Amino acid sequence: MFSKKNDGSQDADLHTLIAQSTTLHGNLAAEGFVKMDGAIIGNINLNGTLTVGESGHVTGDIHCTELVLFGKVEGNIFAQALHLKPCARVLGDIDTKTLQIEPGANYQGTVKMREFD
Repeated sequence: MFSKKNDGSQDADLHTLIAQSTTLHGNLAAEGFVKMDGAIIGNINLNGTLTVGESGHVTGDIHCTELVLFGKVEGNIFAQALHLKPCARVLGDIDTKTLQIEPGANYQGTVKMREFD
């Protein structure tokens, strides 16, 4: 749907964009690359990469291959790779294979590191 611009300013292979002014009530199931700057009240199941922007807010559990979090999650995270950026906030448990936490990121909950098949 979206492709990378020649100047590199657009995310490569973006399949779904949830804009800042959007609030979704219900579960989201998708594949590919999802960029979210709005809010979701429900669970997310994604076979691919989810990027939650600074204004993004998820109230529910997230199951995905990779999560890059700048915003806020109130729920549990199940991801093979998790990147918590400086303004990230997590209120819930984390279950992941790889975890990267940048200074300034905050989480409240437990972390379980495991191997994924």
